[in-house]
Amino acid sequence: MSSFQQININLGKRSYKIYTGYDIWQYLPRFLPAQYSNSHSCIISDSNVFSLYGKQIQTYLCNFLDFAEPFVIPAGENSKNSLMLSACYDHFVSQNIDRKSLIIVLGGGVTSDLGGYAAATFMRGVAWLIIPTTILAQCDASIGGKTGINLPQGKNLVGAFHQPVMVCSDTKVLHTLPTQHAVNGMAEIIKMSLIGSHSLFAQLQQTGSAIYEDYSGSLLQAIHTCCKLKAQIVSSDEKEQGLRAILNLGHTIGHAIETLKNYKNILHGEAIAIGMCAAAFVSEQLQMISTPERMCIIDLIHTMGLPVNLEKELVDDVLDQLLKDKKHHSGKLTFIVPEKIGKSAVFNDFDIDLIRSGLGCISR
Repeated sequence: MSSFQQININLGKRSYKIYTGYDIWQYLPRFLPAQYSNSHSCIISDSNVFSLYGKQIQTYLCNFLDFAEPFVIPAGENSKNSLMLSACYDHFVSQNIDRKSLIIVLGGGVTSDLGGYAAATFMRGVAWLIIPTTILAQCDASIGGKTGINLPQGKNLVGAFHQPVMVCSDTKVLHTLPTQHAVNGMAEIIKMSLIGSHSLFAQLQQTGSAIYEDYSGSLLQAIHTCCKLKAQIVSSDEKEQGLRAILNLGHTIGHAIETLKNYKNILHGEAIAIGMCAAAFVSEQLQMISTPERMCIIDLIHTMGLPVNLEKELVDDVLDQLLKDKKHHSGKLTFIVPEKIGKSAVFNDFDIDLIRSGLGCISR
């Protein structure tokens, strides 16, 4: 019999549960909050995921929900835009989705961000639950209620906080995840180890890339640990007014790289990995982490198959993008660096010349 673990996100009336385990979709009717039984529901998924798992989810929940036609988006980051959002609204209207409906988001981070934002804004808010199907989504995008879309000027510039009613993370689904996307998600696991768990970092060092094949063991445990860590952070800082900012380790540079590449030829986790490498060098220059610690961080990122270098010709462009970001934040640039393995520090007015130096250390 499959087993599962339960994590609570404590946010008063917006509290919910995260379920993690291997082969646990069969328990979806049991996990579903009772008040949503018999709801008129709509699945939002991408073309790859829905073809694999859409009918399976409908089968598990067919006796508990009334399903409208699904809304299926093209797979990939380029679907996270205003045109696709508008098409989603049109679909909701055509399928008679209303405030008593339930949106089921089935997929990775792109689907979660887009579907969650559609749920947050349609009729001023519709309930939604998340069934994440990638390592990245199970560790990060499905937890905390951050939703949004991209603009041509930058990533996640439009969005809202809208907490789901439940999250169900089943690592069995990761069997069908392409290797590149599994590696992509590992960046978030490494990030969570750096900001909150030295023991998780040590576990990753011990397992190395073999973790990608251990779906019901070390990978499941790493994902569960990440969920627990993020649940604690979100429960204490729902809308990123303080502590939650540490979750952006590697993201300031990573988002700049993604924007410059127009979300092509690089995945989110790959960009974040480069950002974490630069942050590690910056931390070493600030005499926060030691040289051996910095080397351990870079080595782990490399061992897990993630990039550790930035093209030299992109350094100035990344810095320009960061300066644009700075203009949007009252002339200040927030930057996160590892203070030690298992703890990170947030700087709210960071010297961009230090970032320039960090980028220089990883440029090739």
